[in-house]
Amino acid sequence: MNGTGPERKTIAILFEIDQASGDGTTHRRRLAISSPVGRQLTTITDQIDGVLGHHQLADQSVLIFYVSGGVAKVIDYDIAGRATRSNVKLSATECRPRWQRRAARQQKNVGAPFPSQPKRSTRKIT
Repeated sequence: MNGTGPERKTIAILFEIDQASGDGTTHRRRLAISSPVGRQLTTITDQIDGVLGHHQLADQSVLIFYVSGGVAKVIDYDIAGRATRSNVKLSATECRPRWQRRAARQQKNVGAPFPSQPKRSTRKIT
């Protein structure tokens, strides 16, 4: 993870650690974070299936997206305080496109049929 701004520097290292059980039949993965030089390894969570990605919100704050037990989750982690602020499931309802949410509300309110095609719009990104 890198700091923000023109002179970016590494502020932490995110680890996905695969540990085999004593008998070698099962594997347990955990998510951990360390200082930029690899010291002070701190476990964030155990029993993960895999990391999906991360997004740095600020210099000392990161969102980590992962899967555990087949469920997508997100952790809000404070790097400076070395603490998890929140660890919640991602909701499929919130991830639906806006046109589907709007259509579902309209269907509830007036009984209108669910549209088969979304309205298309384009936006210029600058």
